[in-house]
Amino acid sequence: MSQTSSMPKSSPLTTQVWIDLETTGLSVLDDQILELGIVITPNNYQGETFSFVELFPLTAYSAERLNRNDFVRNMHTENDLLQEIAERFPDGDNYEYQAQCELTQTEAINWLTTHGLANGEFEMCGASVHFDRAWLREDMPLLEAWFHYRNFDVSTLKRACEIWYPTFYNEMFPEHDDMHRAIRDCYDEIGEAKIIRMFFDGLERITNK
Repeated sequence: MSQTSSMPKSSPLTTQVWIDLETTGLSVLDDQILELGIVITPNNYQGETFSFVELFPLTAYSAERLNRNDFVRNMHTENDLLQEIAERFPDGDNYEYQAQCELTQTEAINWLTTHGLANGEFEMCGASVHFDRAWLREDMPLLEAWFHYRNFDVSTLKRACEIWYPTFYNEMFPEHDDMHRAIRDCYDEIGEAKIIRMFFDGLERITNK
């Protein structure tokens, strides 16, 4: 469906809602979500942040796919995600996964509302956020629809810095090991957004002279 002028307007980005998902692979249709993290950053990163996190049971089908994917299996073994899932959902199956998706999206929307955030006003923020959005649209469509249709993508901003200002990029974004845990990754993305904002603050000072 094409977007029209009747869509809700984007709110000023004094408050941002960040999403990160961990999954068993890259296929929205064949893999599954393992962990969802949401972080609210109010007042242009100056106020208190709030976080929401949930795990999902590993289905037998997904476990079989994961066993054939050494990279993802090792990654989520090293960061303890698979162990935490096994302890919480010792008998995970497909029904429980879908039920957990439905429960989680309801709890997440209620949590966002409790913090005074209104449906349709906030962009989905994150890194390569189109990936997370595609998963939510498939498995938690009510949560995906809660967000404004626009995305705020730190990955795109970082790529622009890398192309246009490589010296700034190399100095400000040294290589680091990704934890690949939802809340930790959200905070990493928020930290990168703060760095990029510093760059734009410098541009603003120049243009205001």
